[in-house]
Order: sequence, then C-alpha cells, then structure tokens
Amino acid sequence: KNPIGGECSAAMDCAAGAERCFKMENETKGVCSKTCTADTECGAIATCQPVEVSHTGGVYGKEGVTLNEKWCLPKEKAK
Repeated sequence: KNPIGGECSAAMDCAAGAERCFKMENETKGVCSKTCTADTECGAIATCQPVEVSHTGGVYGKEGVTLNEKWCLPKEKAK
C-alpha cells in the first residue's frame, strides 16, 4: 500500500490514513491523499496544499458544488 503522496489508481492502493485516491482533472493516475490543515499531517513526501474541489453527484445535496479545501499532495505538484 502506498503512503500519503504516493501514486494510486483507486483508494484500495493507499495505506491506512489516506482518505482517497485524489485525481486531478484529466489525469488517469491519482495520489493517496487526505484533507489537512498543516504540512505535518501529510508525511515525508507530501505537503498540505489548497485546491479547488468539485463535488458532483449530489454529495452535499447539490450538483456541482465547488469548495476550496486543503489536501495532502506530493511536493513536486506544489505550485
């Protein structure tokens, strides 16, 4: 199982502690990730970065809700 910041195709590829396999728009591979508030929550190969997340399918009772959240992403994806 891959750590937070490691590559994944699905959540089952990720170690405990990762909430999901986070995929950026138009990418087939994702990264094991979780929501965060500080870099210390993300392990050695990831940092806590702000992203704009679109939730579809009525997750919050609405279609296409966009939220600004912070997720653990690999350091090389940092802007």
